[in-house]
Amino acid sequence: MGRPEPEGAADLDDLVARLRLLKAWAGDPSYTLITRRIKEEWSRAGLPASELPGRSTVAGYFSAGRSRLDEDLLVAIAAVLGGDPEYAQRWRAAVRVIRGRAAAASWVNSAARLPAEAGTFIGRRDELDRLLTADGTTVVVSAIHGMPGVGKTTLALHAAHRLLAQGRFRDVQLFVDLRGFDSGSPPADPAAVLADFLRHLGVPGERVPPTLAGRIAKYRELLRGRHALVVLDNAYDERGVAALLPGHPTCLALVTSRRTLADLPEAVHLRLDPFAADEARQLLRQVAGAARVDADPRTADRIAELIGHLPLALAIVGGHLRDHPDWLLTDYLQPLATLALEGGIRAALTLSYRDLPTHERRTLRLLALYPGQEWDTHAAAVLTGEAAAVVHARLDALAAAHLVQRRGPGRYGFHHLVRAYAVERAAVEEPASRSRAALTRLLEDYMHAAAVAMDAVYPADKGLRPDPPAVAGPDIPELRTADGARRWLETEHANLVAAAAHAAGNGWPGHAVHLAATVWRHLDVTSRTEAMLALAEQALPAARSTGDRVWEARIMLHLGNGHNRHGDFEAAARQLRRAVVIAHEAGDRLGESRGRDLLGWALAQQGRHDEALAQMRHAVWIARQTGDQNAVSVALNNMGVIYQRQGRYEELLALLAEALASARASGGRATQARVLGNIGVAYLESGGRTAALDHLREALAIHRELGNRTGEAIALVNIARAHHEAGDDKPAYRDAGAALAILRETGDRAAEASALNAVGAAALRLGRPIEAADRHREALALAVEIGSPFSQARAHTGLGDAHEATADPATAAHHWRQALAAYGDLDAPEAQRVRDRLDRPTAGSTPGTPTPPPAGPAGSSPPAPTGPATRQEPSTAHQ
Repeated sequence: MGRPEPEGAADLDDLVARLRLLKAWAGDPSYTLITRRIKEEWSRAGLPASELPGRSTVAGYFSAGRSRLDEDLLVAIAAVLGGDPEYAQRWRAAVRVIRGRAAAASWVNSAARLPAEAGTFIGRRDELDRLLTADGTTVVVSAIHGMPGVGKTTLALHAAHRLLAQGRFRDVQLFVDLRGFDSGSPPADPAAVLADFLRHLGVPGERVPPTLAGRIAKYRELLRGRHALVVLDNAYDERGVAALLPGHPTCLALVTSRRTLADLPEAVHLRLDPFAADEARQLLRQVAGAARVDADPRTADRIAELIGHLPLALAIVGGHLRDHPDWLLTDYLQPLATLALEGGIRAALTLSYRDLPTHERRTLRLLALYPGQEWDTHAAAVLTGEAAAVVHARLDALAAAHLVQRRGPGRYGFHHLVRAYAVERAAVEEPASRSRAALTRLLEDYMHAAAVAMDAVYPADKGLRPDPPAVAGPDIPELRTADGARRWLETEHANLVAAAAHAAGNGWPGHAVHLAATVWRHLDVTSRTEAMLALAEQALPAARSTGDRVWEARIMLHLGNGHNRHGDFEAAARQLRRAVVIAHEAGDRLGESRGRDLLGWALAQQGRHDEALAQMRHAVWIARQTGDQNAVSVALNNMGVIYQRQGRYEELLALLAEALASARASGGRATQARVLGNIGVAYLESGGRTAALDHLREALAIHRELGNRTGEAIALVNIARAHHEAGDDKPAYRDAGAALAILRETGDRAAEASALNAVGAAALRLGRPIEAADRHREALALAVEIGSPFSQARAHTGLGDAHEATADPATAAHHWRQALAAYGDLDAPEAQRVRDRLDRPTAGSTPGTPTPPPAGPAGSSPPAPTGPATRQEPSTAHQ
């Protein structure tokens, strides 16, 4: 067996499979040996021992189903197994290619409305009858398949509009182009599609679940009992469709694909063939005009035959007939006979294209360069370098010729076959210098517009973003207000990501870095985390290629923060430590301050409190020197997390009072709410229940005012604890349960573990030990998954209490010992409470009065107008 090559891997699972083959090729060394060699190499490079990978981490890189791979560790594994540094770097290149595809797959073209129908619909009576009689009691999925250009989308949309006209499926309509066979982009990622669908269904971005399974569950929950019509256009395979099916008898999905999709569950399959001769002639009559076709029906039939009776080709040629009354029908026979060898669609496109006016041909070619899936008149005008009014007229002319499609008011796109043809013509006829100039204009316009929009929507982050280009772009009316800017960002986010990714891979590294560093916060706040991380991973090599150390460090901060969000604190610490060094060397004090705070957060989640506090104190010192009050309050607040864990309540209250003053001075309402919540927890820990409730309720009110659902849930968990300690067990159970419901919607797994432990503690006090044990087991499994030692310790404590209540002292003692070991390692004051449990006799005793853990001090999540707060066991950190 030869040494496996990383190039050509289709996805991360394929790359992991090749890594397993490499391990076999290398003689199948043990994971322990591979880990030891990596540690030796990284130690020589100066990496601290605390950030060297463990055996389980290395072994995990050989398991399928991973959503991310740290490229440095992947390269290190490949170097150990392949024995060749140059070969190992090819693995880095391979994973970057896969990330690029992942970023492109996250660009979604969906809508909460059906696209407009084409002006002409002919025939398909039998197929249409089958679709129009479909209802959820008999048919939940109709799959339409057939060759390219046969009219699958046209049929699906015509049937959908007819169903709506009949008053059916009026509650919800969803549409998405899955890009299954688009040569310019990979198929759309179902997880990204579901995130968009959930937003269309009214779920705020911060409440979109982070996992595919969570999104499927939420999607189907929202559609239960509703009459929904979902059009899934241009699907590649069953896997890309199954997650998007509503799954309820009151809903109908219409799916189109070139493939049969035979394994699609509960589907009725419709095969669509080219038109019959009479249908083809009828379409030509409608598009070109009856008089033109009826004057020579035999020649018209021959024209239809030469282009294969394909509806798309017939529509294009019909448009040419309509617009060229000086051509006889016989004039079409010779060119079409010559072109027919290349296929009906190409023949029709070539005939129509070569007879377009020169400026319209150029517009079509330049639009083919557009990196996104759909554009507005403004973007088209920038790309062509012409006035918007002129370009608008050309777009209308191209739409009339069936060469571009209207996607909505003022928005256009390509049929994927037309795009492929236009790309080919651009490569042949458009000078490379002119193409590059057009794309440069577009990138710079997006850079300017995105900067204006982000400044309006996320003003607190302005210092962390690059300045807009010196030359202002054309005016965009939506950007004149904050609400308009937010809508513009939502409409254009996929195009902005596509533009940045295209720039990163095609020779505009500075533009890529600028766009990625500008828009990443919006992607993060709206829970487009995978797109944000994939884009940052692509932008980092671009930043390095420019030699701009400031932006190299800041892109690394984004990546580190993303690792914190995913609970991969080891990788986060490695990334952030390098970012801090680079920021310090580059003199970027703002970046260094934020980086040290983020690094401290990652270290704290691993229980490395002394190191974490040193980093956070340094962050505060820099922030004070630079006058960044918001950064001061954030870092102090995060330090409070550690003080609370260590039981240093007097110091904690003084620290948080300063943090609150800084937050109020900077005007940051979200930070104020987080600090108020932390003050409430501190009072609760030190016995000041009344003061605790006052602060927690004020924090709850602000979180609700800002729409911060995760912050609301954390406040509810801590209010539940206050009720619990006062003996008000029913309100405690109610508030903890409400918090858990919210956190399962928002997808904050660390906070969910805290809420599960709180529900378990309250259930036990209400005399329901079986329920309590179930909740604590859920918390333990989640805490192990995300690597949260505090939640693990608290879950073991709760399990011990529940087993004591069911007269199982041996199991109770086992869990308490597990908890004590964890608390002892973390130097937490809760350890003494567990020792007290172990020291008392348990057989036949009455269960004690367990104290539910606080949700803990609210750390910080990525800043946003209503960004989620975190607490003692956060999954995210603040930047």
